[in-house]
Amino acid sequence: MRLAVGSLTFPSLDEIRSFGGDRTWTGRPVVLALLVDRLQPERLLDVGCKGGWLLEHSQAPFKLGVDIDNALGVGARADACVLPFRSASFDVVTLLDVIEHLPKGMEGVAFSEASRVLEPGGHLVVSTPADWRIGTLTDPLWMLYGHRHYDMARLLTWVERAGLDPVLVGTRGDWADVVGLPIEYACQRLRLPIPFGRALFQWGWNDYSKPGRYTHFVVSRKPAQGERDEQPSGTLQVFVGDERL
Repeated sequence: MRLAVGSLTFPSLDEIRSFGGDRTWTGRPVVLALLVDRLQPERLLDVGCKGGWLLEHSQAPFKLGVDIDNALGVGARADACVLPFRSASFDVVTLLDVIEHLPKGMEGVAFSEASRVLEPGGHLVVSTPADWRIGTLTDPLWMLYGHRHYDMARLLTWVERAGLDPVLVGTRGDWADVVGLPIEYACQRLRLPIPFGRALFQWGWNDYSKPGRYTHFVVSRKPAQGERDEQPSGTLQVFVGDERL
């Protein structure tokens, strides 16, 4: 696999705290919003937009959220595996905690569809639960619905098959999610306030500021025309967590 050289990095703890300070967001959406901001999208497509939280925050001149369900924040109903857009329509596409909800075996199709609607030079941002056993066993959606968790090698295989080059790869989140997500899920269902919510958020921000075990992040880039035919000079680098390989 040819790894694309990039300067994109994960946000620091100071950046996460500054961004999250006025929001009741856990570590994962804070990191994702900051990563998307760094890509400076002009035409953003949020696939599986889940209430529109990213779109509400993003300053992209054009932004659209699609979801299989007709919920708040959804600009159009659409299947992640059959996107109703022309090829090369967007410069940033996101699949944020989406592929684990698709029919099993369709994840690669979603990657390919996202790649198709990306313009050359555009970026795909993906997050999904990691295959950390403790994280899996304590995931309420795994217990109730068989919510899938993935190893990174499988994600990178789908990236490669979709014709994309990874530019930022890492795993974040740890015990704050193990403890906090079951509490958050139960409180949402019972319509109760989250106990010690601020402390849980701050714990999660700290976890997501450094390499962890709970959530995989992959940012990949669609090569511009002719790039794959060029011979790379020097040593190619890819960020994995905070390290360059």
